Amino acid sequence: MTKILFASWHFYLDQSNGASITVRELLRALSRQGDDVSTFCADAMDYNRQASLDAILELHGIHGVERLHAPSSSPDYSIRSFFDGRIKSIVFSPVQSEKIPNSSIGRAFLEFFDLTLKKTKPEIVLTYGGYWFGAEMIEIAKRHNAKVVILLQNFSYQDSTYFQNADLVLVPSHYAAGYYRGTLGIEALVAPPVIDWRKIVSPEAVMERRYVLFVNPELRKGALFFSRLVERISELRNDVPFLVIEASATGHDLSRFDRKLLANPTVFKARNTPLPRDFYSLAKITLVPSLFLESFGRVGAESMIAGVPVVASTRGALPEVLGDAASLLDIPKEYAPETAIMPPTRAGVDAWVKEIIRLWDDDAYYAKKRKEALTRAQAWTPQKTLEAYQRAFNRLLDR
Repeated sequence: MTKILFASWHFYLDQSNGASITVRELLRALSRQGDDVSTFCADAMDYNRQASLDAILELHGIHGVERLHAPSSSPDYSIRSFFDGRIKSIVFSPVQSEKIPNSSIGRAFLEFFDLTLKKTKPEIVLTYGGYWFGAEMIEIAKRHNAKVVILLQNFSYQDSTYFQNADLVLVPSHYAAGYYRGTLGIEALVAPPVIDWRKIVSPEAVMERRYVLFVNPELRKGALFFSRLVERISELRNDVPFLVIEASATGHDLSRFDRKLLANPTVFKARNTPLPRDFYSLAKITLVPSLFLESFGRVGAESMIAGVPVVASTRGALPEVLGDAASLLDIPKEYAPETAIMPPTRAGVDAWVKEIIRLWDDDAYYAKKRKEALTRAQAWTPQKTLEAYQRAFNRLLDR
């Protein structure tokens, strides 16, 4: 049994963020196998519109939250604890929610982090996030004789000093490892995300494959390109419905860039859920038109686990992760992650339209891509992916 603490300013129950979803899946898998797992987080989340801590706990079915004592001289935050299964979690909640804390709140967070380490005495501290106090978090953990593992889930890090005292850096793909080797000189170990297949597909689930699925309508996830796709396909066909799943971005965010999209009778939207099988069971095709550098591509991988063929862009690690099992297509450079205005032409859309309609109409081709997806998914069985983390942790502890 290994004592593991996950610590970050980011709340690990944030359902809008792929990194936090990945962390929670890992922690729950480690807990199920017998490790002593706990967390210490702030309540920072990536939702474009503020989500309350109580609402997120309710979403995950977590009750019995206990409010812990905070010094009366510090009314700017509260401390709460709860159990997520067998995971003991502590949440630091500023009165004024901040994605990046100011100095006063950051110092209070570090103080409680230090107290948590004294009490839990973890062998390994998992973390990510950086910010101005990230390196200090690592120093504090090292003073408590913990090994520090940074879970590097995206390409936002630009300062190598954050990594200097870490014992191990884990990334989800070889593409990510090469990126950070080239930009910051970091040598990282590749460990794909642990994905709980029970949340993706259930033997009891009734499959109603009747939508083209798009998850999280953010600009960087390809919201404008998706909008152009819907526009073009709707001109050709009225029998191809689309399902948009909200996450950090919502239908409201999408309508700010294209007011006509949600008025289209072929477009439907739904809220996110802790059980993605709720929407994968409805999907005939999944679109992953990402415009930014994906470090892995969790939605694509989950879709393949659910037996849903994927049409994806070639940005970042998507070609490595999804391979030939997906239909990989380029997106023109006019569509950039920060672009908030629809490009004037339909450049690059026709190839996507052709592939979507082929998958929709050609049963033999669809069956072939579905089989390839299910075969590719075997790379991400929970046993295989969890073993990669276990080997890394055991090596770190010289076991």
